[in-house]
Amino acid sequence: MPFSLKQYGKDIVESDRNQEAIEALKDLGKALTRNKKTTKKKMKDFKKAVKKGDLQDAYEILLTFEEFKTLKGILESTEESATSVGSAALDFTFTAGYVGDGSVGLGYAYEWGTALDFSEGKIKKYKSHAITKGFSLSGDGSLVIGIWKGSFNTSYSQGYIGAFEVGPFGIGLGVWSDYYTPKRSDGSNQPHFVGITYSQGFGLGLEVAEYNEVYTEVTSEVSMTGD
Repeated sequence: MPFSLKQYGKDIVESDRNQEAIEALKDLGKALTRNKKTTKKKMKDFKKAVKKGDLQDAYEILLTFEEFKTLKGILESTEESATSVGSAALDFTFTAGYVGDGSVGLGYAYEWGTALDFSEGKIKKYKSHAITKGFSLSGDGSLVIGIWKGSFNTSYSQGYIGAFEVGPFGIGLGVWSDYYTPKRSDGSNQPHFVGITYSQGFGLGLEVAEYNEVYTEVTSEVSMTGD
């Protein structure tokens, strides 16, 4: 049977290895987008900190959310494997960014944000450019958070985002891998799983299983201090 990237992503999401981390990721996404004055103020300050390059300040804002601490704890207790994110050795990264999409058909999306690279003990600022091959119509400003295997560096990736609507909100869960190359040094003939993302914003008409090709560039970094 030919390799299917879409089925590969579905298997990752449904794997028992990832269920606890995915639920914690969703809980954090909901916490960061609560319609409360205190939450809105925190996330406004978070955006400002990332834009200005005050990356430690952005990290400290995320640390005020108990849901973030819960997610980090789950990742620390996850057994390391080829199809899961997390390890006791902190060999993982958390990202939080914002997307401007507004695409219809073959579209383009831009994301910017910060990556908490626990593998290297650094906080990084990044920007991503994506080509979307599915048919979508979504609003700008969607929050996207993600968990990634290992360190977070300038790279290319590909993945499918399964999205659905909840009232006026579009919610999406994405599974990402590196690019498919037929010949690898380890003899494998399929992509390597690299991460999972969760997005929630004012999206409408979002399609299930939208294919994306992404180039991510790390633009600056600082050493991480604190928990």
